Amino acid sequence: FLMGRLQQRGYDHLISYTRTDKSHRIEALERLGFVCLQKNPDVRLDLEQFDPSLWTESLTRVADLGFRLVTLEELGDSEDVWRAYYDLDWELMQDVPYTDSFTKRPFEVWVDQIKTPQFDPSLFHFALRGDEWVGMTECYWSGADHVIAGTGLTGVRRPHRRVGVATALKVKALCDLKRRGAKLIRSDNEESNPMLDLNYRLGFRSTGAWLHYELKVE
Repeated sequence: FLMGRLQQRGYDHLISYTRTDKSHRIEALERLGFVCLQKNPDVRLDLEQFDPSLWTESLTRVADLGFRLVTLEELGDSEDVWRAYYDLDWELMQDVPYTDSFTKRPFEVWVDQIKTPQFDPSLFHFALRGDEWVGMTECYWSGADHVIAGTGLTGVRRPHRRVGVATALKVKALCDLKRRGAKLIRSDNEESNPMLDLNYRLGFRSTGAWLHYELKVE
């Protein structure tokens, strides 16, 4: 019955998520015919164990190469700033591993979805070289007490990769969170994503993984 209704409405697949430590859910999904298409290790960093002094060189290196690291708060709230952020975000999303293509949202919709009541522009870090927006890393608070934080998109435009920009952005974000009293930061990345390796180098440790399941509607 459900499959018939979904077909009538033009759907061709169902998506479900679970974790590697939920064996009963995995078994139930696979009995129904769901197939696991993506695995995202869930990683966490104890910021009390993160030593900023070990990463000073990564910040100096990108500064010497002419990159400037700033927050969205420092850049301001003008439409030009948000348009530049929008363009950078869409370009970087094309390299995010996923089982399907992404749909580009209209600019106004995208801005409204970011500017939630929990939005904090001081947690969005960008790398600029001259007037060009080169890369970014996003963080957000996971509660009103500002003890736990999470991560959003981290990426660098292709012409500027392999010189340490992503590392510097992450280091700056972690240093700022630690300075502001955060104790823990969470992240997840597809298992072959280079950003996962970067997180491990920064001291993140795996606590399991998220699993992306899909079922064809036939």
